[in-house]
Amino acid sequence: MNGCPPLFQLLERLPRNSRLDNVDLLRGLYRDDTEAVEEGWSDWFKELMKLQSNENRCKIFDATFRIIPELTTQKVVEAGDFGTDLSPLLAMISMWPAESLIPIELLDKLKEKMAETQKKDAVLSQNDPLQLYSIRGFRLFQTHIFNCKCSNKNDVVMWAIRNTIWDGYGLEDGISHGYSLEVVMAAARALVSKPNHDTIFARVLDRALSSWGGPYLDESLLRFLWRNSGPSIDLSLSDRMPDWFRDFVVSEARTVAKINLKWGHPDRDEHVQEPELLVLPTLRAMQGNSTLTKLHIHCEHDETDECVDALHDVLADCTSLEDFSFIQVYDPDGHSLVRIPRMPKLDKLHLQGVFLPSESLEATMSTAREISIIYCDSGFPTGGTGGTVPDCYEGWARGLANNSRIEELKSVLTFPSGEFREDGRSDFLRTLFSRPNLKRVQLTWDETGSISFGVTPEEMGLFGTIPALESLDLSHVPPDGLKNLLAARPFNLRLLHIGQGQGSMTRDDFRGLLDFLAHSECKLEKFRFSISKYIDELVLNSIAALASEDVDDDDRLTDPIRSLNNVLRDKN
Repeated sequence: MNGCPPLFQLLERLPRNSRLDNVDLLRGLYRDDTEAVEEGWSDWFKELMKLQSNENRCKIFDATFRIIPELTTQKVVEAGDFGTDLSPLLAMISMWPAESLIPIELLDKLKEKMAETQKKDAVLSQNDPLQLYSIRGFRLFQTHIFNCKCSNKNDVVMWAIRNTIWDGYGLEDGISHGYSLEVVMAAARALVSKPNHDTIFARVLDRALSSWGGPYLDESLLRFLWRNSGPSIDLSLSDRMPDWFRDFVVSEARTVAKINLKWGHPDRDEHVQEPELLVLPTLRAMQGNSTLTKLHIHCEHDETDECVDALHDVLADCTSLEDFSFIQVYDPDGHSLVRIPRMPKLDKLHLQGVFLPSESLEATMSTAREISIIYCDSGFPTGGTGGTVPDCYEGWARGLANNSRIEELKSVLTFPSGEFREDGRSDFLRTLFSRPNLKRVQLTWDETGSISFGVTPEEMGLFGTIPALESLDLSHVPPDGLKNLLAARPFNLRLLHIGQGQGSMTRDDFRGLLDFLAHSECKLEKFRFSISKYIDELVLNSIAALASEDVDDDDRLTDPIRSLNNVLRDKN
């Protein structure tokens, strides 16, 4: 280590000369040449990790943390290129050579010494389960602890778990990197008391089931992961599950109150008949489950799949269901057929990437308080029904008319197909305006064939009459539409997002905006005009042009930017 500051040279020799283990001497060298020491730390630290003698490396670390802990806790992380938020102890563990072990006694010493230098962080992090480390360092500690490569990595991670300086993030990497079953189980038990752990357990369960007969198919581990995952299960892994676990999943489906299901991965082996193996048995077992309140599905299937009818029967028979979500995954251009029956207790309905037959449209709107229909297709029979061509808005309007509970409606790019009419738009909107508890509305459409809500300036005014409305997001708003909306004084409105629609903002729109913002009862917190353009861009791109035109006697239009700034300044 030629060219290193004297401090590093003495630390290098310390294992061979105990007289150099002198606090005053080494701290004095640090103070005398602080800048050089800090600049050279990274290279020296990496060289230290390359030492052939693990015993010498441990002695030097022990002395360094003990003698100059402030420098060590500050600089170890920079040597690891992890960024300044990483715990120094973790940086050391992560970079320790794979062929060498880390003495647990050394970890105990370093943990104690680091605690002395990080009391301020501990005070700022009272809610942090780590307590001895900053919140930032803890988050990265979670990310990297299972990347430990040392020869006694199981002992090191178990030490971290027992000392409560690990909280479970990255637990699935414990399986990927071959940690012992004992360590994985201990980590899982440590995680279970922490909030929002179910998604982590779901990932760990998937990873364990993907181990193809490894030690992680242990019955105690799988049952523990299942109980704490939501439960959540990837049915596409059925070919890798032990027989007993497949039977266990089917049995649990008969009584479970909440469940997340996945299936239909495109990378599963083609010879595996997933529906027959586990998907259909699980869905059939759920039929009549009187305790089921939440069912979330991420999958992919087509109209010929038996799962379509099986899922419909689950939705129709499980009368206690309150929350149903179906998201088409894996194929962004495909749409999975889902038949929606009427679900009397449903509170939340989320459909994404779904193909809805026309007979399901009424049911989608008829019950839930929160309804999201995202990137879906709706199909109408060619030739109509009984010689009558159906209207694409009719089913939605009928369902909505019977739903006085609705608080949120989100419709984003729904595309109809087949033979249909588009005469019922205004009837649907009038029904929407009459919903007494409606708080949040998002209607998004385009000019490429999606269902168009085509709101007129007069109908914009009716949006303003919805008594509970707090959030309005429309992709298209006509000229003077904003004026009519705000003239109705929707004082509960907190978020307003409008697209450019058929035209830009007019002078009357801008006057209406200024008057509304200036009103003492206005509660608006967020205003957005056009896609990805916030209010400052609105001013620059749409309103500023007014200043160059002939204007009337409203002085506010002479300098629109200043007028808006004045209103916002007075409001704040």
